[in-house]
Amino acid sequence: MLNIAIVGTGWISRQFADAVEATGAFAWTELFSRKSSKGEQFLNPGEHVTVRTSFAELCDSDQVDVIYIASPNSAHFSQASEAIRHDKHIIVEKPAFSNPVEFRKILELLKKHPSVRMFEAARNIHTKNFHAIAKKLSEMDSVNGATLSYMKYSSKMPMLNDPAQGVPNVFSPDFSGGALQDLGVYLVYDAVALFGKPKEATYIPCMLSTGVDGMGTGVLRYDDFLVTVITSKTVSSSMRSEIYGTKDYISADDGGELRNVCYVNRDGKEEPMGETVTDNPMLGEVGEFSSVLDDLGSPDAESRYQHWLRLSEDVNSVLWDMRRSAGISFPSDSSADLR
Repeated sequence: MLNIAIVGTGWISRQFADAVEATGAFAWTELFSRKSSKGEQFLNPGEHVTVRTSFAELCDSDQVDVIYIASPNSAHFSQASEAIRHDKHIIVEKPAFSNPVEFRKILELLKKHPSVRMFEAARNIHTKNFHAIAKKLSEMDSVNGATLSYMKYSSKMPMLNDPAQGVPNVFSPDFSGGALQDLGVYLVYDAVALFGKPKEATYIPCMLSTGVDGMGTGVLRYDDFLVTVITSKTVSSSMRSEIYGTKDYISADDGGELRNVCYVNRDGKEEPMGETVTDNPMLGEVGEFSSVLDDLGSPDAESRYQHWLRLSEDVNSVLWDMRRSAGISFPSDSSADLR
């Protein structure tokens, strides 16, 4: 069993840690936190994990084989680079990197370290319900577009009205934040994984005073249809996501969590698909990533890994096109040669 370290002490790191422990896919050995006290508070009773405040020491540790990176978006590139140079496998929370230049540099680094694998933690495409959607699509006579929605009011929103608390990372351009870079990533993953990379991708944002989008609508143009993506961190919505056939369609509670999915046939009858999800949504990705790492060198594992890597690169490119169409820029963009 491979040993894993977790970077970050936010709620998503806790969810990932719980998924690791529930699946038994990895042995959780170390945790990185800038403050040791915060790291200790993050641990539950009975979790015997070494807390480190130095990322370099984490990468040097012989008790770590895999590093899950859930730091602010803008830190992913530097931390992933250092981990790869230390021959550690990495699981990078979505969005993996801020722009295509960062992604290309990671790919170049991976070529120099051929034993290392890099995964983007886009949990939705590794769920049973997503696989059920993909299977049903292959059985439908045609696909004529989709509307994909994921809107959840952020618990960080009240902080925007309190200058004393500062700007939350998720709403700061310094940390490559915004709705598209957070919830919107899941929707773009849905589209690219199911339909391929679009011919054109645009985005109309509702901007916050901080310089990032609080919500927005994107359009992904394919040869024969459009996919509309609607995302927000400033409001919540129960709007369902749908993929259209002709008189039939697939319906999901939202495009991010996919907890409840059904197929509506030509007669309007609902047919449940997959399963109603009530447990940790990260179980699927943890299981799939570990199965590849446990079987390195096999044709099947390598094929699955290369598929995910190409998908991650395509999603990164689409997000960049959408941001560029909306005029949304981050400081990390100016530090890269994006010509």
